[in-house]
Amino acid sequence: MQATVAMDRLLCAAAALGLIWMLGPLLMATLGLHPLRVAVVEDPAGVEPRVGDMSYRTRYGQFVALGYRPLGTTLETTWWSTPLRWVRRTLQGQRWLAAPDDRTFVEMHRIVPEEPVRFGAVTLFEGGGLLRTTSPGAGLSGDLGPRYRRHEVQNVDAADLLGRHQKNVAAFAQELGLAVKAATLRQVAAEDAACSRLTRGRQKVSGYWQLWLAVCAVPALGFVLMLFTPGRQDRHLHDLAISALAATAMYAVVRHHLLTVELRDRALKRHGVTR
Repeated sequence: MQATVAMDRLLCAAAALGLIWMLGPLLMATLGLHPLRVAVVEDPAGVEPRVGDMSYRTRYGQFVALGYRPLGTTLETTWWSTPLRWVRRTLQGQRWLAAPDDRTFVEMHRIVPEEPVRFGAVTLFEGGGLLRTTSPGAGLSGDLGPRYRRHEVQNVDAADLLGRHQKNVAAFAQELGLAVKAATLRQVAAEDAACSRLTRGRQKVSGYWQLWLAVCAVPALGFVLMLFTPGRQDRHLHDLAISALAATAMYAVVRHHLLTVELRDRALKRHGVTR
């Protein structure tokens, strides 16, 4: 009897932890909480191409040929970046280069290891604000805030991207009466983090609640059926814990698929690559 009670307590504790693991990020994202920390590594050598990464080497060479110099790397750590994650860190960091006048910056990064390198141009403005032109993007073009705008382009090289970026900067500055600012890597990192916060603030979470309810539907139905099973009147807490653990297991499988296979396929599709 004591062993049964101990097992039931253990099951309940595991079920509670499972529910916290599932619901924690979803609740925090629903409340709009996305704490973000950026570490800046001012080491130009860390921006240089690595052996075997031809995609990055190609883009890096294009920007260097246009007069850009390596600056350093920024590493973002975000809590509850999506309703599926407790914490997310940038995969390889954002590697930055700067124009000779420090008024235009370019960065390169990846979302998944299998994709070609993503690259974008960034310009800051006096008094705050940022404009980014990025390729291939993630479907987030538009105004993110009063002084923040994002443009996404596809199928461009370094020179094409910079040409479009300069036109975007000129139009945005004229529209809002802004002046372009020469900046440091730390200033760029701070404004880019502000832009990331604004981007995450636009995230819709209703679909994730629907996903959670769908995953929990079958275990919940099983629990309801057990409520009316003769001889289990004293086992309701045990049955509830089992149902919650079943929901957690199902959620873990779906979450793994979304954060691996689905994320990889969507990232590659933005580059025009299909598998």
